[in-house]
Amino acid sequence: IMIRGSIHSLPVINAFGTHFLFQLEHTNATISQHLLPQRATFIRLVLNDNHPIKPGDRYAFTVKLKRIHGLHNPG
Repeated sequence: IMIRGSIHSLPVINAFGTHFLFQLEHTNATISQHLLPQRATFIRLVLNDNHPIKPGDRYAFTVKLKRIHGLHNPG
């Protein structure tokens, strides 16, 4: 899926890649309601390379969306 938007949060760099919130402006595909609700404007992205990015930068990415898991506290 091709998405376009801007970096919304400070990037966090660790062993798994660069994590950040991405403000979604446009996508070229119809996305399943379970993966991205219509009202969603922010998605969390992870880049596998440590490409330098900063908040406010505008990008277009080809992404593979996955369902959210492991972000809630059961206790």
